[in-house]
Amino acid sequence: MSVRQQAELDAMMRQLPLDFGGELTEQRPLPEQLMTAHPLPAGVTVTPSARGGVPAVDITVPGTHGDGVILYFHGGAYAMGSARAAAGLAAGLARGAGALPIAVDCRLAPEHPYPAAPDDAQAAYRALLVDRGPQDIVLAGESAGAGLAAADVSVTLDITAGVPHVFQGFASNLDEGTEALARGSAFIRSHLGIRSSVGA
Repeated sequence: MSVRQQAELDAMMRQLPLDFGGELTEQRPLPEQLMTAHPLPAGVTVTPSARGGVPAVDITVPGTHGDGVILYFHGGAYAMGSARAAAGLAAGLARGAGALPIAVDCRLAPEHPYPAAPDDAQAAYRALLVDRGPQDIVLAGESAGAGLAAADVSVTLDITAGVPHVFQGFASNLDEGTEALARGSAFIRSHLGIRSSVGA
């Protein structure tokens, strides 16, 4: 991370003072604003949809194709976040992997306590299995969303020092974010058997 990148990231984080001890209704918009602070990459569109009765968004990324699907779960401590806010991260993975991304809007706590989120994740996955075999689907997510994805699945531990939580979401600001998305995309390609993709 360059000095300039560190300064830009610090300034961005200070504009949105997250206080996880505050009222949830006041805190929910803050991570949403943070994750959508940058526009989606050129050509990327988001269309509301549903999978297994669970709200979702279909994300169109130029150059991706139907060889595989990334079923993406957003972060937010199971109490905040949205599929729309995660669209940039999901699109970044999909662009490098060449797969089609779908982000899921699992129900949020405390209005919908456990096991609402894992139930929604499973319902979306089962609905996707109607049209796809399990070999064509990769589960992915950030933070809490990764928790919904990393039981009885293949993973690779990838450690990056000196970066904030979910730094991949700041790929447009951080070299490390771009590099981590490229490694994640390569992991997805290898498991889906996709040989070529558009540039990450």
